[in-house]
Amino acid sequence: MIDTIKLILFIIHISNLDQLITHLKSTLENITEIHNIKRGTTYKGKLKNMTVSVSSGCIMIEGSITKYWKENNQVNLRASEFMEAIQDIGEKLQIPILLAKVVRLDLGVNITFLRPELEYYDVLGYLRGFNRHQQKFGLNYLNISKGGKKYISIYEKLRNIISPEEVTRLFMGQYVLRLEYRFQKPSDLTGFLKVDFVTPLEIYNGYSQLIKKWEEVFLSIEKKSDLIEFAPEAFKERGAFDNQLKLMGLNALGGMEGLIRMLNKAKKSKVFTYPNQSSNILAKYRKLTQTPDMTIKTELAVEFERKVRLMAELMMNEQMEDKILEEEVEQK
Repeated sequence: MIDTIKLILFIIHISNLDQLITHLKSTLENITEIHNIKRGTTYKGKLKNMTVSVSSGCIMIEGSITKYWKENNQVNLRASEFMEAIQDIGEKLQIPILLAKVVRLDLGVNITFLRPELEYYDVLGYLRGFNRHQQKFGLNYLNISKGGKKYISIYEKLRNIISPEEVTRLFMGQYVLRLEYRFQKPSDLTGFLKVDFVTPLEIYNGYSQLIKKWEEVFLSIEKKSDLIEFAPEAFKERGAFDNQLKLMGLNALGGMEGLIRMLNKAKKSKVFTYPNQSSNILAKYRKLTQTPDMTIKTELAVEFERKVRLMAELMMNEQMEDKILEEEVEQK
């Protein structure tokens, strides 16, 4: 579930910086020294796959914690394993890592599908507050209000693996999509978990919330629907025929994505005459695309949502198992 993490531990929590630097020089691999007139010397190296840098102000640790603990990120990291990995990093670096601040967190899950990965990109459409950006082997959603940063990424997992020998038996010959949601800024995490300072312990305690957030995000993406064949009975409802024609026209434009492109062009041309005209049009047609008696989700859309729900349920069950084991240990 949790993949890339970025931690910052401020030097005020280190009793002897010189002693720590000496220890890190003998512990980290590929260590380099970066000299800066204003910032002084920064030491940078690797602890397995994790990048560790130390300066006069802080210690920064970044990388895939799943790869650190499991050797690859084709598997999901349980909450208990997340804490084990964090504590192991702290012990090896000899730092109080539980006092570190989490400034970035990526939630990533691999899911096998029935059809080739590319077919699912066309099924996934509009997401409110994001710009959809499709590439050859992936699909990104860029947050409009946060500088266009990539917060959601869907891509072919096996194409991301450099060596075929690294593919686990679980995914051999399978169609695998990786679904990632990213908390890119510290304020994203503090706002979501409703705390002033996010440490690894807050991540552990909020694991269930993070699972629910991941599920909510991918279920919120609008999925492609097919028009139900227009029946004479539909004339009984006022406006049904007009709505059906509007939906047919929307499909001819390229669906919601086509409408969004048209609205963006209209904005640039400054043709709108009153406030919120663009968002009102968008809301009107979004509602139409979700009308149950006129549209039905495609088979791929149904499969996508079903598997997202199943994966979230599986992770929640694992979280409950961890909590039960934790309580049993405490009782002993």
